[in-house]
Amino acid sequence: MMAKGPKSIQSILKSTLLVSMVFLIVLFTCVFSLMEYTSQKNFLESEMQRTCNAIAKDIDLQLQQLDTVCLNTINSTSMKDSFSNYMNSADSSSYEISLFRNELSNVLISIRGVDTSIRQINVFNTDGEGFGAGNYTGSLQTNVDKLPWFDAATKAQGLRYYPGARKNQIYSEGVGTNENRYYFSLVRMFYGDYHTPKGYVEVLKYYDILFHRAYEPETNYPINVTIYDENKKIVFPLDPSKEQEDCQLYYATTDYSDLTVVTAIPSREFFSTIYQKLLPILIILISGVAACYFISKILSKRLSAPIKNIYRQLQRPEFNEHFEEIALEDSHIIEIEKLKNALNDSLTFRQESMNSMMLLKEQELQAQMLAFQSQMNPHFLYNSLNTISAMIEEGLYPETIQMSRDITSILRYISSNKEQTSSLEEELEHCELYLKCIKLRYADILSYSFHVCDDILDLQVPKLCIQLLVENACKFTSETLPPWHISIEGEIKDGFWYVDVKDNGPGFDDNTSLRLRKKMDEILANGLLPSLELDGMGILNVFIRLYLLYGIDFVFDFGNLENGGAVVRIGGPYEENQ
Repeated sequence: MMAKGPKSIQSILKSTLLVSMVFLIVLFTCVFSLMEYTSQKNFLESEMQRTCNAIAKDIDLQLQQLDTVCLNTINSTSMKDSFSNYMNSADSSSYEISLFRNELSNVLISIRGVDTSIRQINVFNTDGEGFGAGNYTGSLQTNVDKLPWFDAATKAQGLRYYPGARKNQIYSEGVGTNENRYYFSLVRMFYGDYHTPKGYVEVLKYYDILFHRAYEPETNYPINVTIYDENKKIVFPLDPSKEQEDCQLYYATTDYSDLTVVTAIPSREFFSTIYQKLLPILIILISGVAACYFISKILSKRLSAPIKNIYRQLQRPEFNEHFEEIALEDSHIIEIEKLKNALNDSLTFRQESMNSMMLLKEQELQAQMLAFQSQMNPHFLYNSLNTISAMIEEGLYPETIQMSRDITSILRYISSNKEQTSSLEEELEHCELYLKCIKLRYADILSYSFHVCDDILDLQVPKLCIQLLVENACKFTSETLPPWHISIEGEIKDGFWYVDVKDNGPGFDDNTSLRLRKKMDEILANGLLPSLELDGMGILNVFIRLYLLYGIDFVFDFGNLENGGAVVRIGGPYEENQ
């Protein structure tokens, strides 16, 4: 039986045409469902907003009616005259008082008109005397400044004010209604001649009548209604419950009364109707998606299995180390077979190129590090011989002998070219040995200190990098008036390790700082390393050796301290297992 030959991607795509057609059907179903969902959602939102607007409009009309009665009362000359006559009838006969009382009552009733929803009109003067007509008709003996709305209504200066709902047993007993029934009132202060306050007019309605549409909204959905005044205070309902977290909210603002009506419907109730209408479409969609899933799973597995095998082999750690060829069974797909062969050819060439490049790179780095390290030996020896010569001239013979022995130990350390790096602890030990040699000459006028975190002592740093910085610090500090101090500080901060070499010398002048930073920028920009002279090689040598060892992932900075002196900082990223 003949083996099947590899197939082209074109033939496989032809076999998946059916899947593409099913996908189009599913896509059409999804689009149709989305359109239907959007349509139903917009309809319900429109319905909820219409209900909210209707509630706001009804309450606004009733409050406007309250305010109209209040304004008509304030602007009625008959009311003011009758109220004045009644309030000033203390010395009149009982018959005259009765006439004044009936006259004022008739005026207030006529202002109210035929609208029986206005249950009470009260008029007060500033002396605390008042008269009411409606559920209760008669004198109102009270201190007006003790009424709950007095301060706010006075502050409103003639503008309307809603004191909020409250009970009034006297008003309710007069008409035989429930004594626990709430009233909602509107209050305005009115003025006399020369804009002097004369009193207050209060118009009241039953609370449940005023907010009837809020109690029983014309909708088939369970909505909650909350009404706020212009100061964001709740005026409905009487006992506001805790707001539900997952609700659809709709807002409407009244034009006249400055109230804000908020209707809330639970999201579960809101979306349940939409989902019910979408349920048949969703069932068809789920069935279609399930069928497409199994078909696409089989086909995608067949197409992607060879590519996944190639990917897994490329991701193996040993593959990147040894550049093994990709081992793959015959996929019967022409393009994948060509891809496999091309990758293997590329990997073979890459391995050969990488081996050559790594060998050359390693040789180059070692040569550069050795070259710059070898420049350090004559540099140190030059400085040490100058120091020994000066000490002999000064007659410091015992100190010269001790310094020669210490310098011998240092030379053994710096003359070893087997390793280009050493631990920070070893580097600091030789720095301290060098500082002891220098202190033999200068005695108490030179002091030094080490403050280095123990956690970074095992870090590998370029050999003699801190030694050079300490030598430079001693050299330039000794050119100023004593006492001289050298400080070496090391710490870990924000994921980086740092070592600072500080002195109290003259610091860096502007020309030297500018020249060094320019050379450092050039090295980082093009990677070309300059040749160094023996004199003044310290800082730039350390920078280049850090660059050769770490690439660009290192810290190097220098500058002047606020209180005088210079500081040079080196560092790099710190990891606990570094």
